[in-house]
Amino acid sequence: MERITLESNVKLSGILYKTNSNSAIIISHGFASTKDRPRLIRLSEELHDRGYTVLRYDFGGCGESDNREINVANQIQDLQTAISFVKDLGYQKIGLVGESLGGLTTLKTYSKDIGAIVLYAPVTDAKEPSFLQDETFRKELKEKGYIKHLKNGKLYQVSQKYVDERLSIKPKELLNDINCPVLIIHGDNDQTVSLDYSRNALKYLPNAKLEVIVGGDHTLNDKMDEVIPLTINWFDNNL
Repeated sequence: MERITLESNVKLSGILYKTNSNSAIIISHGFASTKDRPRLIRLSEELHDRGYTVLRYDFGGCGESDNREINVANQIQDLQTAISFVKDLGYQKIGLVGESLGGLTTLKTYSKDIGAIVLYAPVTDAKEPSFLQDETFRKELKEKGYIKHLKNGKLYQVSQKYVDERLSIKPKELLNDINCPVLIIHGDNDQTVSLDYSRNALKYLPNAKLEVIVGGDHTLNDKMDEVIPLTINWFDNNL
């Protein structure tokens, strides 16, 4: 395991687990989250133990990466940077894991270079961000064009651009051109991103499967004993 820095339009912090495999898996975290969530550390370690090279990283404005506003366009650039990094290291087979907003970014960054994808409770349809249910945030966003969003003791800057990106998602347009095998894992007790979004996504993905985790909430924190084996088996069979 080694700490690395990626050069996107800001400096990104990453952790790389190297093996002699020709397969690399890149993990993208969710909204206003970090690469260092215990579930993502455990996922990285178990994928590495299985023989995969793994890269988990912080999007710009998150974790240990340089600060900047959070929006999907910026995160696409960050993931493209991570993909270029592992390709430059010589890895020929690339898999992607994305959770929640990181799932949307993963889908929007797809190219024919990607061999397989696993998504945890991904954002695949238009929905107003939940923080806008707070009237104070609505007013601040209207007046300033951005808000400061406090999560887990850290302030994140979120702009109107991000809200517009979330509201403009069209599932067919987002998913129709993704041809690699895609596994969606979604809890049936998710109160943040509807399980119906993932059920609907299957209509547009030609090579996809949905695994519903009974009792799983949005984080799936207490369901990783189910989630990680499903993830590993998907990459073993498809990457």
